[in-house]
Amino acid sequence: MRLDPEGDDLPQDRLRELRLALMRASQDNVRCSNRLCRKQEDRCIEAAELREHAEPSRERTAPICMSEDLTLLESAGQSPATCTHFQQQDSFMGAVRTGYKDDPVLAKVAEKPRHHPTFSMDSGLIHTVNSGGERVLCIP
Repeated sequence: MRLDPEGDDLPQDRLRELRLALMRASQDNVRCSNRLCRKQEDRCIEAAELREHAEPSRERTAPICMSEDLTLLESAGQSPATCTHFQQQDSFMGAVRTGYKDDPVLAKVAEKPRHHPTFSMDSGLIHTVNSGGERVLCIP
């Protein structure tokens, strides 16, 4: 944005200079845009090559109605229970339990779990229910 778009307060030399610069810029834009219209970008060429050699998808899913506004939980679908996987790794669960002391919120929950009804304690681990209705482990 210019303070003096009409150039009322500019000296004649500066006004001529601006007009010449605008004319050159418009001529350069015409030349560049014609060249750019004909030139295919490297990313488009690479995408076309990848599309040609892509493996057909094995799993067909039902199309999602695009008129709906999906939440993150709805778009993720059903996920396998990762808690059962991590429960087998004692070092991870131990790190989670010891990490509660350093977390400003979860330390209070671990200290007085009855004062925080949205959380539950199980084997020294703090759980809560997410917006999808799933019981999830709280990670510090």
